[in-house]
Amino acid sequence: MNMRPALPIIFSLGISQLFAACGNDNGGTPIDGGTAGVDTGVDVCTLEPNFTSLYNGLFTTPTCNTNGCHNTAAHDGAGGNLIFAAGKDAAYMELTNETTFDTGAGLMRVKASDAANSFLYLKVTQDMPPGTSKTRMPLLCDLTGMCLATCQTDAIKDWINAGAPNN
Repeated sequence: MNMRPALPIIFSLGISQLFAACGNDNGGTPIDGGTAGVDTGVDVCTLEPNFTSLYNGLFTTPTCNTNGCHNTAAHDGAGGNLIFAAGKDAAYMELTNETTFDTGAGLMRVKASDAANSFLYLKVTQDMPPGTSKTRMPLLCDLTGMCLATCQTDAIKDWINAGAPNN
């Protein structure tokens, strides 16, 4: 029996499950529009536009801080060398004091008072963000429907436009 035709299907299913882990943390329910997670009751719209709220309520959750994304393995090249698991102050420094590792973007990860020119904001709001990766975050969210809710991206935008303080 030839199993070769089934391999692409099995591979595709496995990859989709892997990348779903980089989606949201609300039980796998698509969160476009800011709805609460059906399976867990997580209300994604509790984020406030300050760094502590973003760090605790988004950056350190499985949405961002998971294997292959922005956990401790991120300095091995995954996740653009941006680690959220290293602590709040370290994450703040990496976000606000470095340009993105995505070659071709030429942007600061976070440009204080300017969300429209901050790679972080563009990366979570545009289907084709600047740079070479051309991938919206969370990874493959544009294909899975598990992108950040508008209220989440608004909290990021409002924090950046308020000067991106470490508050």
